[in-house]
Amino acid sequence: MSKYDLEDLEEIQEEYEAFLMGKENVVGVGIAKENGNYVIKVFVKKKVSKDSEDAIPQDIEGIPVVTEEMETPYAFSDRTARYRPAQPGVSIGHYEVTAGTFGAVVEYADKKGDLILSNNHVLANANNCKIGDDILQQGRVDGGKADKDVIAKLKDYVPINFKRGTSFGANSHIRDINDEIDKADKHWRQTQRKLLKWKKDQDPYWKKWHDEYGKDVPEAMKDVSNYVDMALAEPIDAKDLNYEIMEIGYVQGVGTPTLGLEVKKSGRTTGLTSGTIKAINATVEVGYGFGTKAVFKKQIITSDMSKGGDSGSLLLDKDNNAIGLLFAGTTESTIHNRIDEVLKARKLNFRK
Repeated sequence: MSKYDLEDLEEIQEEYEAFLMGKENVVGVGIAKENGNYVIKVFVKKKVSKDSEDAIPQDIEGIPVVTEEMETPYAFSDRTARYRPAQPGVSIGHYEVTAGTFGAVVEYADKKGDLILSNNHVLANANNCKIGDDILQQGRVDGGKADKDVIAKLKDYVPINFKRGTSFGANSHIRDINDEIDKADKHWRQTQRKLLKWKKDQDPYWKKWHDEYGKDVPEAMKDVSNYVDMALAEPIDAKDLNYEIMEIGYVQGVGTPTLGLEVKKSGRTTGLTSGTIKAINATVEVGYGFGTKAVFKKQIITSDMSKGGDSGSLLLDKDNNAIGLLFAGTTESTIHNRIDEVLKARKLNFRK
């Protein structure tokens, strides 16, 4: 039995708390019970050897000291809010898109300058965009407005090759046609039929096959594949960006996806979540709405880590090495591009 009661322990804790909290590795100190006896519990980022300068004494005034690992706690933040500076893990999106996630800050390997990394379908509206389009933070569905929340301009994107042709839903003038139809036609169903016809008429790749084969899409068109769903935006003011991913920290490097690897992500909708890699080198067919689909190869499949709005989140291992870029999911699994494919696509490096 301890010779101290709880009130005594509280006084002793207060006396030694500054000393313990002064160690860089310590994130918290409290009173706990182990095997029915009071102990002082010290929460550390990582347990260290006894000869380390961050080592914790085994007892204080005869009271046992127990250490337990715990990540730095963060207050629960509203990731859908407006942030300046904004950091990866919060709401962002093309001005016509609902919202996705700000994934990371990168730069071209041969040219300095901050760039926002996320998905094509988050920043480039699934190809239906123009370079220089406004990027909002927070995203439109979260209250972002074009007159006050523009944080960046669309800089570049890797076009998505859809199964009905590389420009199905991709031509920038489709958006203008859609706007005109919306103004002229108040009936939603009729508008959708007209828009689909316009898209088919304006897509020469799709039309060529349609004229030759009729309504059936030929097998040859199913070979069109993708490796990444990615886009880049250039901030209007670099001071508006924070490199540190919310609740995770800085990207330390680039890792390799391996089966069973423990991973994490920081996203707009579900915040900080963790999971494991359950498949690599996966070929996956992904839906993009209105019957549009695209095939992606060399993908990473993890356990369920996301919900809608988390698209664009960076996938990392426990040491904060980037592994993938989240872009799709189901209730059972989440799909990610390999981060080495993302960086290679536009010769990028992480900013940190």
